[in-house]
Amino acid sequence: MKKTKPCLFCNQTIIKRQTESLKDWETRHKYCSRRCAKLEKEPWNKGLKTGLVPRTAIRKGQHLSPKTQFKKTQVPWNKDRFTSDSYGAIHNWVRNTYGKPDICEHCGIKGKRHHWANIDGKYRRERIHWIRLCAACHNHFDRGNPKLKT
Repeated sequence: MKKTKPCLFCNQTIIKRQTESLKDWETRHKYCSRRCAKLEKEPWNKGLKTGLVPRTAIRKGQHLSPKTQFKKTQVPWNKDRFTSDSYGAIHNWVRNTYGKPDICEHCGIKGKRHHWANIDGKYRRERIHWIRLCAACHNHFDRGNPKLKT
């Protein structure tokens, strides 16, 4: 006759194997599977404070009320960065208005890397203040090479 006993979690019958000793089987086998053993046992850290913050907690920079959003010394946003007279906006305007340059006005090279270079550094929206230069000539021009200034 085979020895049997119920699982402590699901009451399924556990059968003793022939290779196991009776003493080991009685002390070790309490559950029919590892799944039942995991479901029966409580986690070792249940109820302990682990220092982990739940996802619903307030995050850094998050404000719950409008009163705490900005202090008097904080500047919320720099509006002047994105006006129509900014560096990037004028370069985009030149590229959109006059197209992508394909020939260098100084050395006459045709190629891939050509830029619109501002002559006087005042960044006005007029064609006479811009020249088409290849990357090498633009680099020399910006560093103040007197040969390119003419």
